[in-house]
Amino acid sequence: RRVLFRSNADLIYDLYSNRMIPLKQTVNKYNRTIEMMHVKLDLINKAKSVLLDTIYLEYRPAIQIVKSKEIPADASDTLQYKILGEHMAYRKEKDYSLGHAVAGIVDMKTALNPNINKTQYKYYYTILPSDHDEKDYDIIESGTYIVMYHKGPYNQTYQAYPFMIDYAGKNHFEIESMIYDESLIDETTESDPANYITQISIKIKEVKGSD
Repeated sequence: RRVLFRSNADLIYDLYSNRMIPLKQTVNKYNRTIEMMHVKLDLINKAKSVLLDTIYLEYRPAIQIVKSKEIPADASDTLQYKILGEHMAYRKEKDYSLGHAVAGIVDMKTALNPNINKTQYKYYYTILPSDHDEKDYDIIESGTYIVMYHKGPYNQTYQAYPFMIDYAGKNHFEIESMIYDESLIDETTESDPANYITQISIKIKEVKGSD
């Protein structure tokens, strides 16, 4: 009887241990879903509280991101959509779609081009959740950023860049070479592109002495 009890106890232990593995995986999946839902709610609340077309100085902690393939400066619309589609597919595969929307990086040289008539991204990127398992990722550095909040379609955010760059010059700020566009209100929460809200950020490198 004692041998039989030990045998049954071992079986029950193994059975419970094995069944806990998929249960833990399911719990982790739901916890990530809840975290990303909180992120989306926070983005919506932020969009509702900010002043549009107003320049802010904001401190940002470091952010871990995964980028798309580089988009050539002369890329056709077809190629841009292909790269975007690949990045969207990767987000879906990794279950990153529910929280932060797809974001974009604009090269400063492109932003300074007076002949552009739409936003031209160098990369698309996704802000990673806290529990990600990516081995190859990039970091948007912590620091003080010049920030504006733009209302309207993604391809019109370029209209805000000259104001931000002019503000940096007037205040003797040296700025980094990349501009970061992040959607607060996007197509997942608003059907009309005219009501999209995009956060536009440029990192300040240092304060230069004014004469």
